[in-house]
Formats: sequence, C-alpha cells, structure tokens
Amino acid sequence: MDRRMRLYAAVVLVVVAVPVTGLVAVSALSGETDPPTGTVGQDAADRLASMDGFNATVERTFTGPNGTRNSTIRHSARPGTGLFREVSVRGDGPGRLTVSNGSTQWVYDRQNNTVTTFSTDATQPRYVRRGERIERLFARLNVSRAAIDERKQVSSEAPVIRLPVDRSPQQPRQQSTTGRANTSTGNVTLVYNGTATVSGREAYILELGSQSPARASTLFGNFTRRMYVDTEWFLPLRTEVSYEVDGDRFRTTRVLRNVTVNPGLDDSLFTFTPPENATVTSLLPELDTSVYRDRAALATNTTLPVPDPDLPASFGLDSARLTTGEVRSLSLTYTNDTAAFSVGVTARSAFNATPNGTNLSFGRNLTVNGQNATYNRFATTRAVQWSCAGYQYSVSGQGVPRDPVVRVAESVECGG
Repeated sequence: MDRRMRLYAAVVLVVVAVPVTGLVAVSALSGETDPPTGTVGQDAADRLASMDGFNATVERTFTGPNGTRNSTIRHSARPGTGLFREVSVRGDGPGRLTVSNGSTQWVYDRQNNTVTTFSTDATQPRYVRRGERIERLFARLNVSRAAIDERKQVSSEAPVIRLPVDRSPQQPRQQSTTGRANTSTGNVTLVYNGTATVSGREAYILELGSQSPARASTLFGNFTRRMYVDTEWFLPLRTEVSYEVDGDRFRTTRVLRNVTVNPGLDDSLFTFTPPENATVTSLLPELDTSVYRDRAALATNTTLPVPDPDLPASFGLDSARLTTGEVRSLSLTYTNDTAAFSVGVTARSAFNATPNGTNLSFGRNLTVNGQNATYNRFATTRAVQWSCAGYQYSVSGQGVPRDPVVRVAESVECGG
C-alpha cells in the first residue's frame, strides 16, 4: 500500500472512531431532544442554514511548548451548503487559496503553482454539522430566553448540575435557578456562561471541559473548549481550545473579525479551475457517502458486515452512513440525551492490518472477543479498534466512560 493510501487509512480509522471532526468535545453531548418553546437555540441549526452567506477575516493562533504561530485568512461561505472560499493573507507573497463547491475542494498553493483536490461530504456540509451540534448543546442546557434576559452575565459560583451517562426517560433533568446552566456527562461538563461581545456582535458563551489528566493510554488531557455563538445567526464567532499532551499545554484560538452577513456572494467565488501549467494532485481517493434511515436500509445497500451492537436501553439510532470508492466503510451512530456511541466497519484492505490484530501503534492493548485490540482516548471520546475476518472494526463512545465502550465492542460479532 503506497504512502497516500496509508495516510488516508489512518484518517478513515480516526474518523470512524471519532465520527465528528473539528468539534470533538461538542460531540460528546450529541443526541436528539425536543427543546421546549422559549428556550435559546431551539432553532439554531435552521437559523445558521438560512443565512445566505457571510464574509469574515479569520484569525487563528496556536500556542505550544515551541512558541506561538498566527495565521489570517479571508473567508466567505454559504452556511446551508458546502460552499466556501478561503484566501490566506501573508506579507511575503500570495497565500494559499481553498475553494469548495460542496463536493470537491481545491487547495491552490500559488507560490509553488500546485493544486491538491479532495472529495468532501456533500451530505453534511461543515456549517450544517456545526449548527446541529450547537442546537443540541443548547437543548442539553435548556436555557430559557427569560433567564438570559434577566441575567446577561453569570457568576462562576453558580452550582454544577450533573446528569448520568444513561439517564432514563423517567429521571428529570435538573435546571439551575441562577441563570447559569451546567450539565455533566461522565467527566465532561457543559456550561452556559452568559453573553459577550465579539467583533461588535453579541454572542452566547458555551464552555465544555474534561478535567482528567493525560495518561499513557490517553492522547489528550484537561481538555476545555469555549465557544462564542452569535445570538442572531448562531454562527461561532470565537472558539478557544486548550488541552495537554504529555504534560505540555496547547492552546488554539479562532476569531471571526469584520463579519458581514448576507453580503450577496457571487456564485463564481465557489468555483475553481486549476491553471493549465499547475501540478494537480488528488490527495485522497474519490469517495461517495450515503445516509440511510435505518440499519436495514444500510444493510441492503452494502456487502460490508453491518453490526447489530447491544446498547443501553436509552440509546437509539441517529444515523447510518455508507462510504464507497477506493475505501469502503460504514458507521452507525446511536445517541441519547447526553451521550453517543458510534460503531464502524472498514474494509481491511485499506489498512494492511493483520488478520487478528490492529494496525495502530499507540493505545492500550486489550482483547475483544478473542481479537487483539487497542483502546485509546481522544479528548472526550473513548475508542476501541480491532480487525477480524478481513475488516477493521471500531467502537467509540462520546461522553461515556471506558467500560461501556468496551462492553459495546464485545457485543459486535466478527463479520456482522
């Protein structure tokens, strides 16, 4: 297997194990609820998707043990679609250009005159996913509009409200009377902490945290994420992420400046034709992703084994996805009010794994149904991966402890 496919195989495994990229901590509390009328964020996904488009200058800062790096890009997007355009701003010459038409993404390095193309998931554009996750976070918090009107800024001494991982439908959700809502799933805490002004726009503040230390089997420790979400359109205006790896602290910040909503973006912004003399490379294989309404429909449309895992009673199927092309894979995602499980299968040919082992070089070794497996943790997600009968399997739990993840993995039969 060449280097390109090995790189892609690693990416696929992580994506299957952690099916939501970019907002790992947010996904830890994903699920479906029907928020009551009058709560904040109950229409967040629709509001963000209804925006015709926006322009902004995006400033990114990354700080680690070796110093700080800064970058600035000019960004245009239509949130309800997969259309966006980014131009990096550099003082030493033309910067990188990235264009997406919803199904194909081009990255043009103008200094070296090279173009790299990616296949993107047209079924779930990134801003659509962000809007859905933000709406679910607000649903977890159940913050009333009246409470926000009464108290714009919230004291840090407000009490913590904890929810069990597998809350039964009969168990009521507690609610803070101070105006500061806080929920905890396992060791993950979600807080609504008032409002602030970002780039001249009012924003709600959402804070997530996982305060367990990094260990030998853990990639990240003491993970925190703070989001400032526009109160009108629910667009994330500022995101701050902090975590530890092997005792080193890392921080990233993303801020939108000079935000202009609905400026009347031209369709030509989201199309790109590589220059005739440019070197064009397809970094990842062509993929086609389909979403099905249930497990049976997924099984009808694939020859891959479709798992039927044993899950806690409160979890129901949220999505069933199939990816075909050079790499074949599927994933089933189950959610309840406060947590999520994802079960994935990928054709082992993409991984060059051993028949009864795993190709991963990190994580804690364990045995799942007689197969060698690895357990690892990615921020708030616990994941188990193993290979069997020509397929690579993964089970991840978001916002759940290690033991339930292992139990679900043990319920997945080899070849089915």
